[in-house]
Amino acid sequence: MSFEGRGGEMSADRKAWLGLALLACSPLTAGADLQDLAGAWAAYPEVDGRRATVGLKLDGNENGTLTATLVLPPIDAWNIPLGEARFENGRLMTALGEFAYDDTKDTLTGDLPAGLVPVHRIPIVLSRTERLAQPPESRKFGELVTPVWTFRTGAPVYGSPVIGKGTVYLGSDDGYLYSLESGTGDLQWKTATGGPIRARPTLGGGRIFVPSDDGRLYCLDQADGKIIWTTLTGTSPVPRSDPESEGYRYDHFSSAARVNDERVFVGTLDGDLVVLDRETGEENWRFKTGDAVVSTPALVGGKAVFGSFDNHVYALDAETGKLVWRFDTGAPVVSSPTIHDDRVIIGSRSYDLYGLQAADGSVDWRFYYWFSWVESSATLKDGIAYVGSSDSGMVFAIDAVTGREVWSFDTAGSPWGSPAVTDNRVYIGSVGVRGYFIPHEPGFYAIDRATGEPVWWYRVEHPESRTTAGFVSSPATDGKRVYVGGLDGMVYAFPTGVEKPR
Repeated sequence: MSFEGRGGEMSADRKAWLGLALLACSPLTAGADLQDLAGAWAAYPEVDGRRATVGLKLDGNENGTLTATLVLPPIDAWNIPLGEARFENGRLMTALGEFAYDDTKDTLTGDLPAGLVPVHRIPIVLSRTERLAQPPESRKFGELVTPVWTFRTGAPVYGSPVIGKGTVYLGSDDGYLYSLESGTGDLQWKTATGGPIRARPTLGGGRIFVPSDDGRLYCLDQADGKIIWTTLTGTSPVPRSDPESEGYRYDHFSSAARVNDERVFVGTLDGDLVVLDRETGEENWRFKTGDAVVSTPALVGGKAVFGSFDNHVYALDAETGKLVWRFDTGAPVVSSPTIHDDRVIIGSRSYDLYGLQAADGSVDWRFYYWFSWVESSATLKDGIAYVGSSDSGMVFAIDAVTGREVWSFDTAGSPWGSPAVTDNRVYIGSVGVRGYFIPHEPGFYAIDRATGEPVWWYRVEHPESRTTAGFVSSPATDGKRVYVGGLDGMVYAFPTGVEKPR
């Protein structure tokens, strides 16, 4: 996601360049005719071998001005109004930026603005084109399916499920952790916490570890949900930004707990990585970053690796909490790290998915997401990283060693979650945002793991009363069914193909 703001609108800094306020400029320079620039223009910038199309349409007006429209096919943005354009000293002035006109080559040259592509400077050369890229006539998502069963919680479900011993465990914004029978969806038990549960529960040694927005980490008995201990890890309640405010920063995730034989590692929205004794919940140590930690830590080579809203990926000594290395991505890191051999795979709102060396944080490879945050965390299978996105709507299969794309699939929504992957399928949900400047539709998808082709999908109704709908939750599968929580407060169990839906 790259243009988010209150109620699905663009944020204020994006409005500034998207034509909602134009640069002031002088009258037309001698020898230049603004109307000669009317027509369609296209550029094909490239980053790390990944190419994108940027279109600019300039329509002449009766008053001698031009009206500019932006086209960004990578995020299904086909008609972004930029307002009027002017010409000054050989430069076309638009809300997209300033472009130098070369009348010998008939080109417009400039840089994409930082509000559109953060962190990286990306030059473009616009040339005339007969026809701008057009939206697809239709999208095919495969066969429509219905759930095997559903279960209603008391509030939207942002948290993700985990499966153990024939049971689905997940939390809801109603503050309960639920235990559901995986075959039927019947409630086995539920335990109340003091706030919404936004993280995936972690199972270990007959216990469940899960943070709540009351600022506490809970340790529960997996069999009956009884609380064994709780520890206050940060501010209570958790300090999330207001979704209805201009300052909303999409901090809807929570770090899940990472558990080893002795310790529990968990991030907080206060910006700490907190490490507790697994048996007692007593604090061993904590490390302060510069902003919220919603990234779930990974353990590799004696290090705890995680991301922070302060733009960095951190690696700490897992025993002492001392900093080993940190890597600056230039933008908030919401994604959680996934480990392949000695490589850390993690995304950033810089529009990058990185493959970093776990030993020292050096970059092995970078995969650039055109015009889209990387909110999703990768799921690995057979050396391939499967990972979602945000504004681009894409799910990618990426070689974990080289960082090269294997295939991509367009969900037509925002696939923020981490995919569930089996031998044959990749499962992921998407979020739809009503009133957003690009069309985002909610749904849940099964994708062929070998080809990236759609197999089946579930259509989500988007009520007029709701800004968002669909699935923030990351699915989990036991091979027979795939389970996921919805923003409608429902828990869904879908068939994987082994059984027919009912």
